[in-house]
This record gives sequence, C-alpha cells and structure tokens, in this order.
Amino acid sequence: MEDMKYPIRAVCKLTGLTTDTVRAWERRYKAVQPKHERGGRLYAREDVHRLLLLKEAVNNGHRIGKIANLSDAQLKSLANAAQSRNETGGDREETQKIARILSLCRSYDYASVDAELEQLAAFMRPLDFIHRIVIPLIDSAEAQAEKQRMSLAQKHMLFVLARSILGSLTRLQVFRDASERPMLFTTLPQGVYEIGALMASALAAAHGVRTLYLGPNLPVADIAQASRKANVAAVALWLSVEAGANVHTAGMVGELRQNLAKTTRLIVGGRALPAVRDAIEGAGALTAADYEAFESLLT
Repeated sequence: MEDMKYPIRAVCKLTGLTTDTVRAWERRYKAVQPKHERGGRLYAREDVHRLLLLKEAVNNGHRIGKIANLSDAQLKSLANAAQSRNETGGDREETQKIARILSLCRSYDYASVDAELEQLAAFMRPLDFIHRIVIPLIDSAEAQAEKQRMSLAQKHMLFVLARSILGSLTRLQVFRDASERPMLFTTLPQGVYEIGALMASALAAAHGVRTLYLGPNLPVADIAQASRKANVAAVALWLSVEAGANVHTAGMVGELRQNLAKTTRLIVGGRALPAVRDAIEGAGALTAADYEAFESLLT
C-alpha cells in the first residue's frame, strides 16, 4: 500500500504547528522537503515525524536555525537528553532556586534577589533562563500573591528586578538579520502592568527577532504612529488581569488594527485574553494563549 501523504492543513493538526511555522521551517531552513504534486505540497509520514521532533527541540530551548539540518537520530538524542536532565533532577534544582528567590523576596532582600537572577542569566542560555526560571518564577509569584502568601510590594520588587534582567537580555541579543523589520511590544492604556509584554519581547529577541519595546500604557494612536514610523512587521500587545479585559479593550484592539499598515500583523496575548478572544480575533488580530503559542507565531 502506498505511504500516506498529508496536505499542510492535516500536518498542522497532527503536529500542533501553525501553517506559517511549517512553511517557514520548510522554505527558510529546509527542515523538510514535501513532494510537489498537482494538489499542492504533500507531506510524508516521515516529514510529520520530523516536524514533531523539531517542535520538541524548539520547545526545549533550541533555535530552529541551529537544528533544522540535524538528522532525525540527532533530534531524538536532543529529546532524550532533555528528558534525562529532567529525570535526574534538573527541574528539581531549578524549583529549589525559584523557591529561594521567592523567599528572598518575602524578606525584601533586593540585592540577593538581583544577584541570584544575574548569576542564573549568566550561566544559562537566554531561552532556557526565560522558560525554566523567569516564567515559572513569575507564575509562582502571581499564585502566591493571589493566596496572600506574598504581598503586592514583594511581588512588585521581584517584577522590577525581573524587568531589569529581561531588558538586559533583549539588548544583548544578536539579531539574525539587521535589516529585518522589527516587532513592536507594548500594552494598552489600561494600567502599567508590563511584565507579560516584556517577557514576550525577551522571548522574541532570544529567537533572533529584532524587537522594539516601548513600555506599558500607550494610547492606540501612539502605537499606530510608532508602528508606521518604525515600519514594524508586527505589533504585540499583552493583556494583564490587573489591566482588565472587556468590550472597551476589544474596541481599542479593533481601532488599532484599522490604523496599522496592511503589512503589519497584530498579535494579542496575556492572562486576560480569554475574556475578549472572540472579539479580538474578529477584529483581525492573531491571538496567543500563552508564551509557547506566541513563540510558534514568531516564525
């Protein structure tokens, strides 16, 4: 029996990758080579398996440009190494470091928290540091604050220090193409809670994307003007629970979409996204439920 062949839509359902990601990995990095037939490009089972291996490696912090030419056996070795690290206590050690940083925050030990974060950032790859330290650290702080095990002041102290280290990581990244149109990051004028937007900006920079981070609380007109002046490829907004998300938020997103250039994409993510997802997608914006979904859009 002839081997099964899959159109790109089926491949996306099987792998969880977006159409843009599959095409970018195929065209830019030659990661897979589907057959070109009358009905279009068709992918073999081996192509689907390889895409799954590549996706797992990217999720473990590897850059697609560095691994696209590896063999399936080498990609499998990367996956095994990541699993081995987790099973031998890598996650446990990082969990302990996160617990220590949170404890230092509750003691208002500003200098020690700063030193711990700087040391971890110095010895880890940027993507590993963000995924394995910063994101779970911020999530833990949010959870503890909600349960009143951490005060608002203690949480804010942590976010100030995290903001500083994420900003440094973004500035120190080498972009894959200096002539590439940048990606603009900001928040809407509903509060000054910016850690989500800054995290997304740092992730984009770690993937080699040129970033333009403008801070929080920008009016729609200013975002639109900046996007045109800087000729950005995309605008990314992050909606926080503190800022709220309602019909007014969706209206601002729709207004921004109308004032962006046709070649500029609009991406909206954040913890408050579910409340307005339908309206935002209806306004023509892409949505990212979490940082992993956001990273899949970067390509």
